[in-house]
Amino acid sequence: MFEDRANLKDLIVTILREEPASISGIQKRLAQHGENLHRLIVTGYLRALNDLGLLDETNLPPSKVYRLKTGHKEVDVYDAAGRTVAGLDLSRTAEARVLVASLARLFHRPVFKEEVERTATEPVGLTDWEVETKDRQAARQLLVQAGFQLPHNNPAYLPPEEAAQELRPYVEEVLERLVVRGFHAHPYMMRSRQVTLGDM
Repeated sequence: MFEDRANLKDLIVTILREEPASISGIQKRLAQHGENLHRLIVTGYLRALNDLGLLDETNLPPSKVYRLKTGHKEVDVYDAAGRTVAGLDLSRTAEARVLVASLARLFHRPVFKEEVERTATEPVGLTDWEVETKDRQAARQLLVQAGFQLPHNNPAYLPPEEAAQELRPYVEEVLERLVVRGFHAHPYMMRSRQVTLGDM
């Protein structure tokens, strides 16, 4: 189900890459691709893409026209995670550690320095989290098979159990924000939990 939603997002981006369109225009193009969706569902996806900063919205009564922003770069999990962690207002070291702990929890593997740098987060304060060569090589092999370009000597990090427990509230906050933003789930939330430096 989640894969279908990601594919639908990609299909909408592809449609808008070809030309700007209104909600009904996007709905018709989706139908041509076998996706017969209610207008409200299409609107939800457009809002989510707009929240991610991918769209320009122009009000042309009686409708709105959507287009990809100029210089559009697809937002991936690294961009989104980096922005989310940066929004927590932490020190540089805490930011790097929360980011690595979050990605390690999400991916169930060590996180490489190259991945940290892709998030626009400075990889500081992580040397004591470096993993052994065999664990690094296994994770590297997985990423290379997935098409991720990675230098052979790139260090990989994994928080020790004690640090993972200490950072757990931050990791949960980061993962929650990624899901809520990615699926535009704000309207369904009763409250939002805020993590502060005192929680660490």
